[in-house]
Amino acid sequence: MTLTIPPAVRDAAQQGLILRRHLGYGGNRTGERVAERLLSDKPLTASRVRWMATYFATHPQPPLVGSTGNPHRMYVGWLLMGGDAGRAWAECTLMALNREEACKQAKRAQRRAAAPVKQAC
Repeated sequence: MTLTIPPAVRDAAQQGLILRRHLGYGGNRTGERVAERLLSDKPLTASRVRWMATYFATHPQPPLVGSTGNPHRMYVGWLLMGGDAGRAWAECTLMALNREEACKQAKRAQRRAAAPVKQAC
């Protein structure tokens, strides 16, 4: 399975990096590293996609604007992870990874069941 990052995810990560550098706040160093990885030409690993899906499952979508009228610090962090597009992509990819793993497990179980049974002496 190809884990290539979609353009909309890259765009959100880029926007998050720009806001973080311009505003001087939002997200954290881990989010910054994730954004840099999303912007690289390398596909993500399955474990990184699972990590992203867990992030989105445990972090509700933050408000767009904070009390000062500027982008909310948590929104900047959300963008660093790929924003709404990153959440949708991570969730869909996670489902596909889980289906793929379930198929592999079923095939292994079929092979074990079809293997000749050794007779005890």
